[in-house]
Amino acid sequence: MLPDSILLEDWIDPQHLQNEDFWLKTKPFEHCVVTHFFKESVFDSLRKSCQEINESNYEIHPTGEYRFAALPCVEFFKFIYSVKFRQFLRSKLSFNFKPCRAFPCPQIYRFDTNKKGVNIHNDYDISQRRDFGMIIYLHNDWQPKFGGELQLFDKSNLQHAYSTILPLPNSIVGFRVHEGSYHSVRPSNCDWERMSIVVDWNID
Repeated sequence: MLPDSILLEDWIDPQHLQNEDFWLKTKPFEHCVVTHFFKESVFDSLRKSCQEINESNYEIHPTGEYRFAALPCVEFFKFIYSVKFRQFLRSKLSFNFKPCRAFPCPQIYRFDTNKKGVNIHNDYDISQRRDFGMIIYLHNDWQPKFGGELQLFDKSNLQHAYSTILPLPNSIVGFRVHEGSYHSVRPSNCDWERMSIVVDWNID
């Protein structure tokens, strides 16, 4: 079961609470990569809750690249938007986070029925403002032969990825969303299911 609490120590791996590391990387645009984020028991419960979502709750994205559904876990919702967690994020990333008005509910993304990945794009839409996207990888395994890596691009060179981020289970990737935040998802090479939670934020 997920913790019925908003205490950081009930959710987050102690290593991230005991040190003062700063997560923000600036190239090719502002982003962070954090591994072993949740306590193992929390990660297992969160993954199980998402796997139990009824198939009828999923919609297919207009691009056909993945399916998505609203996350029904009330405990996660309370924690992720709590003042304590947002203060924790600020200490690691320096931004003042607020729930995204355009996308107020965390969503599950599943790529199990599509092997083509996601083409280069930047998520920027002035009519549906979101300033920071957070990806939480939920699948229970990843190996290099699986594929599905996230790639970040410098806007001056969209032919070659600036960096490649491995979709490791229980890791979090976050990045600023703006006109230059180009990224893609590499195709998967087997029947591996890529599953993640996406949380969108606004920044003061």
